[in-house]
Amino acid sequence: MANNIVNNYSSSIVTMFKEVVKTYEMNLDIIKQTEEELNDLYHECELAGPKDMYKGYLLYVAIREARIRRRTAKEENEMLKDMYDFFQSQQGQAFKSRIQSIQGASVKIRATQEARTYTPRQRNDLTCTDKHSTANRPFEDLLADFNKTKVTVKGGKLRK
Repeated sequence: MANNIVNNYSSSIVTMFKEVVKTYEMNLDIIKQTEEELNDLYHECELAGPKDMYKGYLLYVAIREARIRRRTAKEENEMLKDMYDFFQSQQGQAFKSRIQSIQGASVKIRATQEARTYTPRQRNDLTCTDKHSTANRPFEDLLADFNKTKVTVKGGKLRK
């Protein structure tokens, strides 16, 4: 099927909806998991026996890495929150539904456009009868047709 700009834009919008929700909820899982990991590490510090410098350093590194993972997820969700809330709201779901409806209609319109032909109303001597428009044909198809009928000059004479 030829290019359908509305279908492409609609797909991008619907994909954005899905990605924002997926990323936000994945970040919530990361935050929860790292908080539980940090709790384990803090209890290790509190309840386990004293550590030598190397083991203490490894504990510090583990705590630092977990806190950085948590902070990264929290800051990303802080940025995504307004979008996530809108996408999850009734208005957001209605918007997504409308975009999907527009997308479905565009597929039907595009199919109609591709099947559309022209029949002259008054003249019967024209060659465009039952021809499809080339307005939305891919460039490669148009170039291939052009090269089939390309006129060249050889020896001062036009050749087809």
